Amino acid sequence: MSYKLVKVSSYYTNFLKEYYKKYPYIKEYDYNNQLKHLIEQRVAWSDFYSRNFKKLGVDAYEIVANAHHLQNQWAKENNSRKIGLNIVLDQLKKLKPNVVWFEDSFRFSGEFMREIRREVSSVRLIIGNCCAPYNREQLNNFKAFDFITTCSPEFVDRFEKFHIDAVLLYHAFEPTIHDEIDYSGENMYDFLFTGSIVGGKGFHSHRVEILEQLLDKNINLQFRGNIETLSLFELFKRQSAYITSHFLKDIGLKKIVKKITGLNKALNVTSFPRQVYVSKKLRKISYPPVYGIEMYKLLVQSKIGLNIHADIASKFAVNMRLFETSGVGTALLTDHKENITDLFEPGTEILTYSSPEECVEKANWLLENPIESKKIAKSGQNRCLRDHNYYERAKKVDGLIRSKLSSF
Repeated sequence: MSYKLVKVSSYYTNFLKEYYKKYPYIKEYDYNNQLKHLIEQRVAWSDFYSRNFKKLGVDAYEIVANAHHLQNQWAKENNSRKIGLNIVLDQLKKLKPNVVWFEDSFRFSGEFMREIRREVSSVRLIIGNCCAPYNREQLNNFKAFDFITTCSPEFVDRFEKFHIDAVLLYHAFEPTIHDEIDYSGENMYDFLFTGSIVGGKGFHSHRVEILEQLLDKNINLQFRGNIETLSLFELFKRQSAYITSHFLKDIGLKKIVKKITGLNKALNVTSFPRQVYVSKKLRKISYPPVYGIEMYKLLVQSKIGLNIHADIASKFAVNMRLFETSGVGTALLTDHKENITDLFEPGTEILTYSSPEECVEKANWLLENPIESKKIAKSGQNRCLRDHNYYERAKKVDGLIRSKLSSF
């Protein structure tokens, strides 16, 4: 049984801003060349799933829904009058897929899914994905999917309690990345952390605690990422929008909220907006974030890659950094989670820590024992390439899709 699949993704907003600043001429390219260039930046899932689906005989396509210059170019070339995220609907009408997989399930409403089913007759299956904090409004939207993939065992249990069919799908590493990275140089950095620091429930309070402890113990840490800093006015504005949107929704005026952009956005925020408080020392060593291929190159230049899960991860190891770091062959030091042995063997393939103090201890040990550190890095890489590659993940999703389609 053959089928056509379209994966709809959204890239980090900050990445897109920097991307169009760096490559302003890209806006003048036709749609196909714009899409090709954007995908070549290797951000997040990139085209890793679609290329591996193709190996499995699936006719697979990519849409980057929030790359507005790219999407507007498609609309121009295809005489579409849609704007913003709604352009996706016309793209699906033209591509006529049997399966649509929304990598980003937060930007699209349940009503949008129902509209796809009404207007795109070829679509038989719509899949969602969730690996980040969500609220009750978003949870209700997830019910519009035939099933939802998630990187967290805990999320699977939560979703099923709400009668949402959920499938565990860990993140992965794409081995062809090796062809795009120069491994010939020496390590420039001792200890690297890449990632954001955002305030609010479910986000990064534990991350701040670990990073602050490392700095207090004079670990030579390279930090690349955003520390969200809001002015008092911006914080007040976000908090006010959050309170207003939820109040109007609770008294039955959700339709009004949906029509006001600021309130609609606030309704989808997962927790009450709060300011992030970090030390001057941490702010001083923070540098702009890196994404995609630039992030992979920085990991290769580092002796140790640090991983600190967001608070929402709770008891489980779930994030992409596990596989990005080990996949390029950098020694991984990550917070210990109860499922970590399902993914890697601690002590031989990676090192783990259960407290800020143990993180400092393990970081120093890795730096003081470079031969052992390289052995661990190599073993971790071998495990990642064998068990945690996108081809294996694509096979799992393909099997699920074929099973679902055959039941119709």
